[in-house]
Amino acid sequence: MTVIYSKLLTEIKSVFDSIKTVKQVLMHPVGPEDITSYPAVVVEPMSFSNEYSSTVQNKKTYRFRVWLIVPLDTFSKTVVFGEIIPKCVDDVLEKFDKGWDFGTIDGSRIWSLMNTGEFGISKGESGEEAYIEMELLIKMMTNET
Repeated sequence: MTVIYSKLLTEIKSVFDSIKTVKQVLMHPVGPEDITSYPAVVVEPMSFSNEYSSTVQNKKTYRFRVWLIVPLDTFSKTVVFGEIIPKCVDDVLEKFDKGWDFGTIDGSRIWSLMNTGEFGISKGESGEEAYIEMELLIKMMTNET
């Protein structure tokens, strides 16, 4: 039996753990009490799709929603949105472009694409937090022989 999903989660966490500007990585949906260090990254699996490429190959796509979160009680919005978040996003993009080679898992070719989304502010019980939503796509070509 091929174990892909758990290997992907382990590799994704490893990449985020290696980014010095990211202080905490959580690989599941969280509440405000779960985040103890900032900037924090929260990774949530979104979807999986499967497309037949030929009679012997499948193209699989794993989608993950990634949130980069910074509290607004320590720094101004100008600093958070002008310096902290852009630096973290640059570091994330660089690591995913270079850090994990996405070679193969169990003989299946792997590659990734990180897309950035909207910046925003959320208000919760613990105060305001700035965030950027990103999407991580992991694509895999499997041989069904």
